Amino acid sequence: MSSDASPDRPGTPPAAVSAVGGKPARSSAPVPVPGWASEVVPAGGSAAYVVGWRRDQSPALWEIDAGGDLSPRTPPPGAPGNPGPAGADSVLDLAFDTPETGLAITATGRRQGEGAPRSLFATDDGARTWTRVDLPAGEQPVRVALGGGAAYVLTGNCPRPGAACDHATLWTIDPTGHEAPRTFDTLPARTDVAGPITAAAFGAAVWVFLNAGTGAETALRSDDGGRAWRRIDTGLCLTERPVATSAGVLWATCATGMLEHFVRQDRDARPTAVFEKVGGTTSSALFPLSDTTAYAVIAPGRGARVEATRDGGRTTSTLARIPRAFQRRGFHATFVSERIGYLITLNGGRLYATVDAAQSWRQVPPPA
Repeated sequence: MSSDASPDRPGTPPAAVSAVGGKPARSSAPVPVPGWASEVVPAGGSAAYVVGWRRDQSPALWEIDAGGDLSPRTPPPGAPGNPGPAGADSVLDLAFDTPETGLAITATGRRQGEGAPRSLFATDDGARTWTRVDLPAGEQPVRVALGGGAAYVLTGNCPRPGAACDHATLWTIDPTGHEAPRTFDTLPARTDVAGPITAAAFGAAVWVFLNAGTGAETALRSDDGGRAWRRIDTGLCLTERPVATSAGVLWATCATGMLEHFVRQDRDARPTAVFEKVGGTTSSALFPLSDTTAYAVIAPGRGARVEATRDGGRTTSTLARIPRAFQRRGFHATFVSERIGYLITLNGGRLYATVDAAQSWRQVPPPA
């Protein structure tokens, strides 16, 4: 992997961008314009995939290794009637349990975005091929949840965005396509207002978050893959981007009005806050790495930095400052291990990588 250009002056070739001292030497994620990289998706261990565009602006997907080398893979297909791949802005959800196993929700065609008809696809060969997963008529996939060798999709039957839903359903998915989706259909009969919100999973442990209306949520947990559910206390939160690092520990972003903070929940205990409260900014994000270790980008507007906890949130420390050149352009970041992370500039869509826990960043050259 080599440096190609600084984030401020395309075409100038500094060897690296140093995070020390914050001087030069990117979740559902925003789409940078223009550029080639849109999002980095973790895939277990130090593996990751990059969602983006080729030089001809056709959608693309690459597997990226720890050295920053890119291997082309197949993007999730478009919806029925559109045999081509889904554009990066039409991949509504994409997640991997391992480098080989993943699920994708896509929406394409005349209607795009959250209001478009959706399709669910699965891969078990490292995104070389994708298989459409057929759901019963009227069931729209909302979020996928993978972890610990299990794969699920949360669906709703909302007739249009913002409309009331009769129910939400959790389905067990076989990424190989050999078995049809299965459900026990044991979630509450009515979710009200806007339906299901999100979900997380690790093996047979599943967390589901449903919209209870008026800014409140109903949080449920199952220990047997959705056969039985019990309510859990998430406090005054609307849960976003939950990640289960084991069957007992869940990390998530807690949205409360204009502010958000990061939380850790141990089984049925009330969530505890980790790191400091931040505004609802594009760049702030939580990156759980194990039951006790998590990184966070804290971007209050100025002085963005990477922080870490290695004791479940009891104490935190600052690892590095985000270079000001990235902050001026806007960015979102992803960490896949304690040393390896990625950052995409929103104004320019350039991809940078670190292999030393954010002490320095090197640009990943665009694919040929």
